[in-house]
Amino acid sequence: MNKVLIFTIIFLIACSWIGLTTSLDCYICDSTSGQNCNDKQSATCDPELAQQTVNYMRKYLYVNETILNTTSSTYSCVVEDILRNKGVMQFYYGCSYSIIDLCSFMAVGFSQYQVCYKCNTNDCNTNFNNSYYNNNGNYSSTYSFTLTASIILTLIAKLFCY
Repeated sequence: MNKVLIFTIIFLIACSWIGLTTSLDCYICDSTSGQNCNDKQSATCDPELAQQTVNYMRKYLYVNETILNTTSSTYSCVVEDILRNKGVMQFYYGCSYSIIDLCSFMAVGFSQYQVCYKCNTNDCNTNFNNSYYNNNGNYSSTYSFTLTASIILTLIAKLFCY
């Protein structure tokens, strides 16, 4: 087989695996905008969804503006429940830049309790009792897979091309 064709195929496979490591699906819902969070939808994180979380944080949390103005190419799923005065529950499910920890900020007007989790596996922000919440936000297992696959593909390319 032609060396250029083999290299092209291996390159395309490697690029598709890299895309898998940076994509993350999270449940999205904001009860403060009138959404029913029992019917939340899953979406792939992108800068627009991360910005929605930043906007939520500016409105409902005591935040550090310097931190909110930072971005990254990796994301985290977040979920926050706040019990407001007079027993009003507020729910937020979203996608955040991984370097911004929504859970480190207190709610504005917080009165009774605030529960918040940050996680980094697909749709991990669906339930509070989910073991995914023990994930501290690193992609090490996904990156290990990509690194291993890249090494194997490199070895295959060397075998066929030299």
